[in-house]
Amino acid sequence: SKGTATFTFNNLAPAMYKVTIQSRHSANRNPKGALFIVDGEQRRVDQTTGSDVVVDEWGTKFLMGTIAVVLDSSLDSESDSVGWVRLEPL
Repeated sequence: SKGTATFTFNNLAPAMYKVTIQSRHSANRNPKGALFIVDGEQRRVDQTTGSDVVVDEWGTKFLMGTIAVVLDSSLDSESDSVGWVRLEPL
């Protein structure tokens, strides 16, 4: 439940991107929400609802070049989850 997971995307064309995250939801996940950082911007994603694999939308952001998407579980002791991250140009 501690640590980070980093997904790196290279050579992104300048555009607005929809950021989606696939994870396993369950009642024992971090009640504050999983902390995802996209190109330096932090947002929390609630993973406590349901008990299945879910695709959540982090939001949209203008991105270009090399981008890191980080799940940072180092600040909280509760469980977070991530299977994959997708950046879809709009």
